[in-house]
Amino acid sequence: MSNPRDMTKSQIDWDLIDTYAELKGVSYWARRKWRQRNHVPHKWRIGLAWWSAGRIDLKWFQDMDKKNRGKAA
Repeated sequence: MSNPRDMTKSQIDWDLIDTYAELKGVSYWARRKWRQRNHVPHKWRIGLAWWSAGRIDLKWFQDMDKKNRGKAA
């Protein structure tokens, strides 16, 4: 059985993002909206990567942006 933490760098771990965002005081409703839109606001991205000590990869956010390219905000 594979470990869920052994995922490729391009896969987004929303549970990990949610955990660190909650620790930093992001409301449940804001975090829920992030998941629904598949988008973490830019002002949180570097902080989440920093606070997670690298467990959250900045490449995840680039992948989000690529997937969302062309969608209306």
